This record gives sequence, structure tokens and C-alpha cells, in this order.
Amino acid sequence: MKKFLFFLPALFLAFSLTAERLCFPDGKPISAAGKFSSRPVYLPPPAIPAREFRGVWVATVENIDFGPFRNAAEFRAAAARLMKALAARNFNAVLFQVRPCCDAWYASNENPWSRYLSGKEGTGIGVDPLPILIAEAHRNNLEFHAWLNPYRVVGSTPLGKTA
Repeated sequence: MKKFLFFLPALFLAFSLTAERLCFPDGKPISAAGKFSSRPVYLPPPAIPAREFRGVWVATVENIDFGPFRNAAEFRAAAARLMKALAARNFNAVLFQVRPCCDAWYASNENPWSRYLSGKEGTGIGVDPLPILIAEAHRNNLEFHAWLNPYRVVGSTPLGKTA
């Protein structure tokens, strides 16, 4: 019993401190501490996001959703069609895969042009596609998020297991 009485002041202090941090969604003042405190506690309204994030992933690996292209004009037209179609379907963000397999859909000194961009690794289309994608996204009121896959080196290989 003596041990319990020793902890009673600590328990009282802990309850009075935590009781004033309770959160209720209506934001009205309440007496949260009961008989331990008569001070009203003002609780914040619930957090409401400023807007919905309605994003779509555009996968370039294996040309799942986009590409390949023969030249810059073909790419520009496809990028414009894609972003216009996403905006028409009420998306507000695009997460575009710009690095599918240790290659790049952007000008890079470290990684070759993606084989999924032009059909052949290391061969570009005559322009840097990333600024075009970003400009088309913004033209259609879409956020542009670059999606990187830092680990995949290849998507498939003819090698197989041997017994």
C-alpha cells in the first residue's frame, strides 16, 4: 500500500498533463481534467487536407504505359496527349517513371538513355524528354513527380537456373 501511495502524486501529475492534451474534433472547450483541474481545454479542429492528391503512375519499364519513340516530334505529341488525357480524367498529379532500369528518360552523365525511350539503350530522341514532360504536365495543371527505380538493372534476362 505504501508503494501505491508513493506513486499517487506522480499518477496525478501524469493524468493532469495528459488530460489537457486530449483531442476532440468539434474544437469546443471542454473540462478534460475532471476534478483535477477546472481550466477549459481548447482542442484543435481535425486536420483537413487542402486538396485531394489524385495521382497516376506512368510506367515506362517494358513500355508498359508510354513509349518508345522515333523522334522528338513523336514524343512531344504523345506527351501532350498523355497529360491532356490525365487532366480530363480529373487527376491532379502524375508520377512518371524516369529511371526504369539503371537508365534515364533525362539527360544524364551517369546513365545511358533508356532503351524504353527510343527502343535502343543509349540512343536518345534528339531532345531531353524530362523538361517536355514537366511543361506538358504543368500546362494541364498537373503536378509532376519523377519516379526513380534505383535498384532494377534489367527487367528480364534470357539466363535461367540450372539444376
